[in-house]
Amino acid sequence: MTTFALVHGAWHGAWCWEQLTPLLRQAGHDVVTMDLPNEDGTATFDTYADVVCAALDSRGDDVVLVGHSYNGNTIPLVAARRSVRHLVYLCAMVPDIGRSVFDQMSDELEMLNPVAYEQGLSVPDEQLR
Repeated sequence: MTTFALVHGAWHGAWCWEQLTPLLRQAGHDVVTMDLPNEDGTATFDTYADVVCAALDSRGDDVVLVGHSYNGNTIPLVAARRSVRHLVYLCAMVPDIGRSVFDQMSDELEMLNPVAYEQGLSVPDEQLR
């Protein structure tokens, strides 16, 4: 049985998977969701990866990590810490390893809705540098 670890995007929670979860379970899969500390401005992608890894502690290696939106940045960190079968980027930011999110978004403006970029990330905080 495959375990699907569903990692929500920014401004979401585990609740956003409630329509998908029963379908995966009906197909015979295990599903793990978690609430990431989006409201904590000091939380980093490593913090998010800690939460995901803790949620997967009792699961085996047959794990498919699904990263939605902003947390496409989190799933490769989880994969570096534990064995997984696949990474799935669902409408997600695919990280360019070794570059900051801010630098990547500055070079690739199409990664985000331009309005969100201008209003939400016009002044990067230390985490994005």
